[in-house]
This record gives sequence, structure tokens and C-alpha cells, in this order.
Amino acid sequence: MKKLLLVEDRPDIAELIAFHLNKEGYEVVHAYDGEEALKKLEEHSIDLLILDLMLPKMSGIDVLKSIKLDSRLKKIPVIIESARGDDADIVMGLELGAEDYVTKPFSPRVLLARIKKIFHRAETPDSNSFCYTSPRLSLDSGKHEVRVDGKTIELTVIEFDLLMHLIMNEGKVMSRDKILETVWMDEVLVIDRVVDVHINSLRKKLSTASPMIETVRGIGYKFRP
Repeated sequence: MKKLLLVEDRPDIAELIAFHLNKEGYEVVHAYDGEEALKKLEEHSIDLLILDLMLPKMSGIDVLKSIKLDSRLKKIPVIIESARGDDADIVMGLELGAEDYVTKPFSPRVLLARIKKIFHRAETPDSNSFCYTSPRLSLDSGKHEVRVDGKTIELTVIEFDLLMHLIMNEGKVMSRDKILETVWMDEVLVIDRVVDVHINSLRKKLSTASPMIETVRGIGYKFRP
């Protein structure tokens, strides 16, 4: 059973979300403010964090910063909740390493789809694994592993899928809409900058291999060896 930490300061919303998560077989731990969230992360072995950005005592952004600076916690996937239209907060959360986001008000079905997708991507063996190797960069979808100059780098699930999608279409210009259609694939509303935010984060992690992702002004991106 996967254990999820739900950080939501409104008890009515928290109870509704937890009800649907429990129905799907997830164990839910509650926290109602930012400080309590960090405490619960120390007390429990958490598989995924659902984090509201507007919290008492300590904001969701500050909680996320603390998590990503902690070597024991930084690999926990995070889905952030934000009020519709707060694009700047969403962008900041994604830049700090959140896997995904949902905008309030949202249906439990949408949140469940996002959770299942993260677990599915991270844990399902790829029977048709894709491998790419060059002197600087290598990717193995079966092992879910990326190496730059021989060193393994840590990517979020979406960053990994984004890189693999670009590599598989090597030399082709991929529009932002096409990337969204292929990598995100579902009905969740996506803010205009989400592709650019993930590309920027990916480039930072790729370090010396970052020039292999080329910006095509006004259209999108392409991968070049």
C-alpha cells in the first residue's frame, strides 16, 4: 500500500480528497500546515506528497524548498495544489522540483489520474525499452536511467519522459503543443509556460549535455546529437 501525505489546511477538502484516495487503496497521512508537514515527513515513510501552496505557519513553497534540500526526502514526488490563475506559484513549484500540479477547484478523478501516472511511470518495467548512447549523454528507459559524462543524474518522471520524447524524435522540431500532447496526455489544464519550465530544469540537470536540446524560436524544441 502506497502512503501519501496530504497537506491541506481546509479539513473539508482534506477529508474529501482522503476519502477518494482511500477508496483507491492508498493510505493517507494528514498535515494541516507547513510545519506539521515536515514533521510528518520525518515520522512516516511517504511515497508521494500532495502539497497545497497556501498554508498556515509555513508556505507550501517553503516546504518544497526544505524537502528538495534534504537528501533523504528530495526523491519523494510532489504534486502541488494551487488556486486557478496563480501561474507564478505553479511555475515556482515546478522549478523547485515538483512533479506535477492540479489547480483548484479540481475533481478527485483528476488528482487520482496524476498520482497513478507518476507511480506507473516510475515503477512499470518497460518491455519495449528505449536506449540512447552518445559520448556525452545516455538514456535507458528500461532502467529509467540517464547519464551525463558517465555520471547518473536524477530527473523527475516528467523530465525523463520529456527528454526521451525529444531524443526519440531526434532532429525534428517538436512544438509545445505536440510535447504536451505526448508527455502530459490527459485532460488537465496546462499553463502556457509549463513546457518551458520543465525544459529549463532539464537543461540545468543535463549540464554539459544541455546544448543538445535546441530552442527553435516561436515553435518549440528539438534534440540534436
